[in-house]
Amino acid sequence: MGLTCHRKMSLHIIIVGAGIAGLSAAVSLRRTGHRVEIYERTSANNEVGAAITVPPNASRFLLEWGLDPVAERFVKADEMAFLDPLTLNTLFAVPQEQNRARYGYDLWLSHRVDLHAWFRRKATAVEGPGTPVVLHLQRAVVRYDPATPSITLADGGVLSADLVVGADGVHSLATEVVLGCKIEPSPSAYYNTCFRFLIPAASLAEDPETRWWHEDEHSRKVSMRIITHNATSRRIVSYPCRE
Repeated sequence: MGLTCHRKMSLHIIIVGAGIAGLSAAVSLRRTGHRVEIYERTSANNEVGAAITVPPNASRFLLEWGLDPVAERFVKADEMAFLDPLTLNTLFAVPQEQNRARYGYDLWLSHRVDLHAWFRRKATAVEGPGTPVVLHLQRAVVRYDPATPSITLADGGVLSADLVVGADGVHSLATEVVLGCKIEPSPSAYYNTCFRFLIPAASLAEDPETRWWHEDEHSRKVSMRIITHNATSRRIVSYPCRE
């Protein structure tokens, strides 16, 4: 089923934050005929992060919005393997080709920087439905006023709109405005911690100790590997993120 662009009342919308959340909201709102401006406190040239999964419920919308996963160097997941933590033998594997049959769309694996760059181009491009999003960089927001609604910038400027969307992360000032109290970001009660990093495929191939991970005939078709040590509740998750 296609996703069509409906034009009704056009609003002027301000989005605070040009991360994946802010940019994806901007693309969606632009497609429905609204005039969107984004205010981002950084230069937006320092997007960082490791790999990110794009599951079928998300890829559905991105493909409708014009994403070409192959051109953007995404990796299509084909199998998810669960390995023994001591022997590294495969315990069982879950084929991913069933995603298209079950959900209509595939599970894709991407580098976060690549996904963010696509969203930015899609939001600001002249081509496409709606008015291109205007992106204001190095414009920090220091205050939200829901009554107007408006935002106040660090330089003292006050900007009003029909709708203000806070998408500037866990330290956003919008949280206190919406909830009426300040919420400090804190780790979960279970203190799960994730260490994320990227390893160039060439580095794996050059090291005899890790070459099997990159070159083994069986391993080549396994997009995702999950190694779980249940006794200590620790796990390693590995998958390629760029073709």
